[in-house]
Amino acid sequence: MKRLGLILLAIAMLTMTVACGKKKESAGGSSDGKVVIRFGWWGGDSRHKATLEAIELFKKKYPNIDVKPEYAGWTGYNEKLTTQIVGNSAPDLMQVNWNLLYDLGSDKFLDLKGTDLDLNNYPADALKLVEIDGKTVAAPLGMSGRVFYYQKNAFDKAGVAIPKSFADLKAAGKAFQEKLGKGNYPLFLEDYSAFLMVLYYLEQTTGKPFIANNKVNYTVEELQKGFDFYLDLVKSGVTPSIAESQSGGVVPYDQEPRWINGQFAGLYEWDSSAGKVSGSAQEGTEVVVGGVPTDFGKAALFNKISMTYAINAKTKYPKETALLLNFLLTDPEAVKAQKLERGIPLNKAAFSILEGEGALKGLQYEGYKTVVDNKGQGISEYFESEELRKYYRTVMQELGTVTDSKQAAEKITKMVNDFLNTK
Repeated sequence: MKRLGLILLAIAMLTMTVACGKKKESAGGSSDGKVVIRFGWWGGDSRHKATLEAIELFKKKYPNIDVKPEYAGWTGYNEKLTTQIVGNSAPDLMQVNWNLLYDLGSDKFLDLKGTDLDLNNYPADALKLVEIDGKTVAAPLGMSGRVFYYQKNAFDKAGVAIPKSFADLKAAGKAFQEKLGKGNYPLFLEDYSAFLMVLYYLEQTTGKPFIANNKVNYTVEELQKGFDFYLDLVKSGVTPSIAESQSGGVVPYDQEPRWINGQFAGLYEWDSSAGKVSGSAQEGTEVVVGGVPTDFGKAALFNKISMTYAINAKTKYPKETALLLNFLLTDPEAVKAQKLERGIPLNKAAFSILEGEGALKGLQYEGYKTVVDNKGQGISEYFESEELRKYYRTVMQELGTVTDSKQAAEKITKMVNDFLNTK
């Protein structure tokens, strides 16, 4: 049996053992005769508040249906949801990270083709990414990608313009060191972002994605050049080494003092994180979207489906749950209440509503448009698996200290291929 199957079986057995003799956590009727459906999602306080407001609008319109909200932060959400799904105790409607759909399989989710949800509201290429075994297992909420964000104040102090190319970044690295002093960099790439930058370079130079036909799509020699490119960015003063950036501990960028105060003046970050990016910089800082480097070929910004809504295949109330899903995605008042809390919507109806409200503007929308106009070829459905993420980070942390670029290339090839062979 494949490794994932063993893990899921173990979780299922554990869940069922714990649940034995206890009342199952599933949708049902309430004492007053209402249908009760559960809705689970992750996010921050602003997303929770907006979603709860939309739920209240739904309950007012459909008083015969009660909605039980179950929300939390991102940390641990995937693990909890996986346990619930394999233990038959998951919410009726779920916010699901794209890769988890493939990890768990099509039988865990209701085929949306059999509901009243208008799938014509979505681009065909986006729907293709949520189709498994011929079933449309989820509604894609948005397309998200990585863009370059820069603190303009720091670049003004260094006397250089916002970079549009890698050549500009190398020139900025030199200026930052000379004019602002040691420890100042135009770009901050933590270990995961650093690996994505390696892939940006490789897609530009080879025209190929990282994973294709369920295996690493680059030769060791190509990967070595990608790692050498990253090491050159470090050597040129564009970005601190992983060791230097982690010298004060491993913390998210919004808690990193050197990003907050402008010493690390740029990020390669999600367009949907614009609010956190600008909000974490010190007061008075102007954060802007940078140019998209094309030094080595076509633009290749990292991109994917940001998140999805899926309906539990075992829900007792598929019609009512689909009604809630459709309401959240297309009802004008619900769409206005949720704004951009889940990114720029892929659903054409929601997009049109927000556009009419003048909500599609500002840093987040500028970042989104940059991704749409300059996106790369996308990623494998397994790229963001937690095990692979650990591999990427480990390889980047060891690069230049424990391993050289060739050893890193050999190591990542073996680790990723071994993982993909279990799929």
